[in-house]
Amino acid sequence: MNLNERVTILAQLESGLYKDDGIQSSAQQAAGINMQAGLLLLAQGEPVLSRQAIEILIDDMQLNLDPQPGHKQPANYRAKLCLQESLFNIHEYLLPRLSVNTTSGLQQRVELGILQLVENSLICSSLGALSCLKYNDKQLLELSNRSSTKGRLGRDKTIQPFILEQDLKPGDILMLAHENFLKDISLEFIRLTLSRFSDNLEMALRQINTRHARNGASRKPALILCRIAQLMQQKRGWLNSLRKG
Repeated sequence: MNLNERVTILAQLESGLYKDDGIQSSAQQAAGINMQAGLLLLAQGEPVLSRQAIEILIDDMQLNLDPQPGHKQPANYRAKLCLQESLFNIHEYLLPRLSVNTTSGLQQRVELGILQLVENSLICSSLGALSCLKYNDKQLLELSNRSSTKGRLGRDKTIQPFILEQDLKPGDILMLAHENFLKDISLEFIRLTLSRFSDNLEMALRQINTRHARNGASRKPALILCRIAQLMQQKRGWLNSLRKG
């Protein structure tokens, strides 16, 4: 499922721009890229726990995503089950660790946005104020946001994760970003920018950062952009093999 030849990825935090595998942290933000597992992750909130949430999810998916002998579920179905189980694991891990600030009375938080690329499908989920978006055919769709999942990660007794699957096409652009940033810059501006610079994510990101700064922001927004360059070649069925053989 390695993505190196199929996608272009940019992950931006306050500390800089990242394109390679690994987990990066900056202040109360963390981003994770794992090409082998097809995972793109953005987390915000309590710094140590945000990074640990990404680490848990990557470990879980790497351990459980490969099919077990005798199991024949489709890869996308298996990925959704693994993702749901991992989100429950993260929730249980965070529940005793997200403490209440004694000065402000506010509870710490961890918010998580997930893009999982499985063959030619996207599986996404949002927990907290991070949104998943998809641009294609000059349209920008918000696939999941704060209202999608019931319950707050690591704070409420239970959660009911919303996990959505979408087909992918060459040229699709995926995005993870915070809802406050999206309101500030507007979805329409993002749509027009991605339409104009669909083949140049770095230029699109530069335009987005410039607009965000003009609106009074002192820091660059935390976000992830991913462009699908090509789809995975499907295995030929026996009927196609006879026809083309």
